[in-house]
Amino acid sequence: MLRILTDPQGYKEKEDLYLAVRRKEERVMSVDQIRLLPNMPSGTPHAAEWLIRKRSYQRLHGYLHIRFSSPETSILDVGCGNGWMTNALSQNGRFHATGIDLNMTELTLADEAFSGSPRVRFAYGDILGGALSGRTFDAIVLASSCQYFSNLAELMETLRDLLQPGGEIHVIDTPFYMDDKIPQARERSRAYYHLLGYPDMANCYFHHSHNEMRRLGGVDLNAKRIPFLAKLLQRPQFPWFKMSREVFSDG
Repeated sequence: MLRILTDPQGYKEKEDLYLAVRRKEERVMSVDQIRLLPNMPSGTPHAAEWLIRKRSYQRLHGYLHIRFSSPETSILDVGCGNGWMTNALSQNGRFHATGIDLNMTELTLADEAFSGSPRVRFAYGDILGGALSGRTFDAIVLASSCQYFSNLAELMETLRDLLQPGGEIHVIDTPFYMDDKIPQARERSRAYYHLLGYPDMANCYFHHSHNEMRRLGGVDLNAKRIPFLAKLLQRPQFPWFKMSREVFSDG
């Protein structure tokens, strides 16, 4: 059952805008389509993007499977959207996965698609507003969601308090920029959302830098993976930032 941890009325306007953009981009899926993810048939909208996300998920899952061996490992998926990754992680057999978002429409679809899985649950809540206060997790994942938070330091500090000792935060499938490239990236986003017909969405999409993540203690695991191979195969590659609870404590 979908848990409601935050009053939805305070976020309805932003959710309506976000969903309008998602529908225009053909990203709101049916329950049957969600159950297929991250496998999307060739020729369907965003199939190439889903192939990238499938590869990054496989790398993340492989890492977490080795890193956390307890049969009661708890994972939080922040900005889970339609819940496909939350569910996929729960299929590990050792992981209990919780997905949280402020998107009631897609959370309802996620709950319908995956409610039969005993190790997965979904919650509507504002992570920065203390929706999960008192809960802790072994790992916290942000997959293609970090760009919807304006203050990276505030976000990471909040998530740090939700980690168990030895816990880790993983950020994947999110673009990060060199500091001097951020103004151009912002202009591209403004132009894109204006062309799409929803210019206000540019105020809800944020551009963060590699350097800021590193200052906060993030280590790019993809930088250790022979980056020239991705270029050779012409495969786009986002950074994969890992941040440990102890890094925050030492800082």
